[in-house]
Amino acid sequence: MGRHLYKYKGHIETKAGINTLFTIASMVLVLTVVYNLYSQKQQALCQGTTCTQKKQEPRKPDYGCVMGIMYSQDNPSAVVDTNIVHQGDIIYNVKIKKITKDFVEFESNGRKWVQKVQQEPNLNWLENDPNTNSIQP
Repeated sequence: MGRHLYKYKGHIETKAGINTLFTIASMVLVLTVVYNLYSQKQQALCQGTTCTQKKQEPRKPDYGCVMGIMYSQDNPSAVVDTNIVHQGDIIYNVKIKKITKDFVEFESNGRKWVQKVQQEPNLNWLENDPNTNSIQP
C-alpha cells in the first residue's frame, strides 16, 4: 500500500497525521462546548453571586400548618397539624394568641404572625422545637 501525502499549509503530511489533527481539533471543540455549558449552569445556579456551589433553598418548616378552624364566639378552636388547640394554648413552644374565622394568630419569642387555613407555615416556626408537641393551656 502506498502512503498518501497531503500538502497542508506548506507542510507535507500523511493521511494519518491529518486525521490525528482533525481528531484533536474535534476534541478541543467538544471540551470548549462542555466548559461553556458548565460555566453557564454555574452562573444560572449562583445568579450573579460569588458562590461556587448551588445556592441552598431557604429551609421551610414542616410543622405548624393550620389545617382547620372551628369558630364560635365563646370557644374558638383550630387544628394545627393534627392537634386541636384553643386561644391561650402553647404548641411547639408557640402560643395561640387569637383564633378568628379567617386566621390564627401565633406568638413566639416576642414575634407575632398570622396564618390562614392551609397556608404554608411561617418561618418563625423554625425557631421552636418541633419535638415539644405537648399542648399546654
